[in-house]
Amino acid sequence: VSTQSTGCLSRSSKMRAQMQKLNKLARRRRKGPKPNYPPITLNNPGQNKTQLDFATNEVTTTKYNAINFLPKVLFEQFRKATNFYFLLICIIVLIPAISPLTPAPSIAGLVFVLLVAMLREAYEDIRRFAEDRKVNLRMYDVIAPHDGSIRQKLSKDLKVGDLVYLRADQPIPADAILLCSGNPEGVAYVQTSQLDGETNLKLKKALPPTGSLSLVEVSNLEGRVHMEPPNHHLYGFQGKIALNN
Repeated sequence: VSTQSTGCLSRSSKMRAQMQKLNKLARRRRKGPKPNYPPITLNNPGQNKTQLDFATNEVTTTKYNAINFLPKVLFEQFRKATNFYFLLICIIVLIPAISPLTPAPSIAGLVFVLLVAMLREAYEDIRRFAEDRKVNLRMYDVIAPHDGSIRQKLSKDLKVGDLVYLRADQPIPADAILLCSGNPEGVAYVQTSQLDGETNLKLKKALPPTGSLSLVEVSNLEGRVHMEPPNHHLYGFQGKIALNN
């Protein structure tokens, strides 16, 4: 009896081990391989410009443009059950053999609802466009490569690899890595209220090799920045800087 029970236990444990292996393989297949983000070359705009995988820094939150406004608004409105119901009513009253009613009141009511919805959508999209324009036209100081001089760029014209010189209380225009700071310890305090709603300042610290460099020294750095692809994790970041000098 003891031998048979031991055999049953051993077979069940083998089955559990096999199921665990299958579950691990399934999880790996669901996750898939992590895509590689192109490395960023320091102080080499020409090299970074050839990387077609980098997106622009222009902010666009509008939903419509002059071409797709009417079809997209109509599609969104008729996805609603009430509007689709009134559309069917209008179609039915247009057929004299089915409905003895005059179609004008039903059509006028539906057209009025659609016009109000279009005006509301247009007003909200114009406001979004104004906010996008305000953000895209902000001026930022950029450190020129190899000479340390300060040049100004619009936020929408910032490119991957630009060294942005941020001042106190200035909004951060894009995902950025802290290379150095005016603080002797290479630290900076950042507010992330627009991302997570928290108004308390968060401490960010530059790496020791670059934390205390001057503008001229930063503009002469040579190397590459390797990092993980953009993701939804706000409080974690994995990357490394390989410096040549």
